[in-house]
Amino acid sequence: MQSQTVEEIVNDKKQSNPTLLKELAKRGIDNSKPRDIDHTLLALSESDEIAACDELEKMGFSVKTVDAEDEDDGEGLGLGDVDDDSDDELDDDDDDDEDYFVIEATIYQSPEEAASEEFVTKIATLCVKHNLEYDGWGTSLDQ
Repeated sequence: MQSQTVEEIVNDKKQSNPTLLKELAKRGIDNSKPRDIDHTLLALSESDEIAACDELEKMGFSVKTVDAEDEDDGEGLGLGDVDDDSDDELDDDDDDDEDYFVIEATIYQSPEEAASEEFVTKIATLCVKHNLEYDGWGTSLDQ
């Protein structure tokens, strides 16, 4: 995991979020309607994970942590499901031995809001503050 600036995170998501919004719309999702959106963040240390979870809860997220080895995508759709050319996926890193903590933060919002520059900037700021990687967001197709 490499640390990024707020601007780099925002620019990365400006590139990838339209692809996810387009794919959701293709699958019949109204991107303007609120629904549960799952945001995935990765921490290298437990202290960063705890601090980030506390802040996310204050921002209105429902937060849970997941063992990186037990992570399961379930029946949702996220960017990793539609963008095979992504070079910022954790599995593509050269350092596969790196331990990390997975944070799943869920909030009720529209996909359009999740993809907005304003929202991504908030998440990116939190990531830089707590040394996290923002893996992206997704949503269940069954809502």
